[in-house]
Amino acid sequence: LPCSPRFLVLHRFLVLRLFLVLRCFHVLRRFLVLRRFLVLRRFLVLRRFLVLRRFLVLRRFLVLRRFLVLRRFLVLRRFLVLRRFLVLRRFLVLRRFLVLRRFLVIRRFLIIHRFLVLHCFLVHHFLVLCCFLVPYL
Repeated sequence: LPCSPRFLVLHRFLVLRLFLVLRCFHVLRRFLVLRRFLVLRRFLVLRRFLVLRRFLVLRRFLVLRRFLVLRRFLVLRRFLVLRRFLVLRRFLVLRRFLVLRRFLVIRRFLIIHRFLVLHCFLVHHFLVLCCFLVPYL
């Protein structure tokens, strides 16, 4: 019966359980957002460091160019072309890693969400069955 004390206790338990599951889900989402922010910040600090390093290397190159002969200048230019290629490759590897990491975080979040939904569904049906079957036993 909907007004029986047993039903009210079970209903209160279900509501409390649902509230706790939603709260856990909310905390997990806040953690994932914070983690994504920290990863982005780390990436920006690394990029700033690479820009500063590139600027220092260019400045050093300009100072050296004044004193070097043509042959040394050509060797240095070849070195810079190679370095640019390596920096570009490093950036592409980092970007691929970040995309893969974002995919894994989203996948983990979806798996946890699916588990929570299934858990709530099973607990709810078990309690509903108990409410309707217990009086007949």
